[in-house]
Amino acid sequence: MKNEVIKFKNGHELTIRGIQIETTYAEILAGEPTLEDNIRIYDSLDVPANWYARKCVFSMKSFDLDKKKFLPYIVYVWLESNKSVNDPKNQFDMSELVIIGTIESIINFSVSELIEDVLKDFDWDKYAMNINI
Repeated sequence: MKNEVIKFKNGHELTIRGIQIETTYAEILAGEPTLEDNIRIYDSLDVPANWYARKCVFSMKSFDLDKKKFLPYIVYVWLESNKSVNDPKNQFDMSELVIIGTIESIINFSVSELIEDVLKDFDWDKYAMNINI
């Protein structure tokens, strides 16, 4: 499988390292989710355990607690950039970040659209974490 590269406005080229999808309300067997359910889901959002400790950001549009119900699927997208951030001594090889958002359907969603929607007003240099390979 070829890695898709997404060119970002500040010169970073983002490569998708991983995607994971899970159902938002897997633990609710019957009935509609409550505000408490949404708060519990929001508070438990984190990078998937098999990706180890990585910095993440949430799509605030996806997890607006004023909404009665989140979209049915949570998507985790692990991104890497070919450039480090805030690295004047050039000590790092690249930067990375995990984006967490929600989608309506797993059939025809676009990872690129999800990433662009979350990152359109996002400062990669402020939030991404530097890494060495």
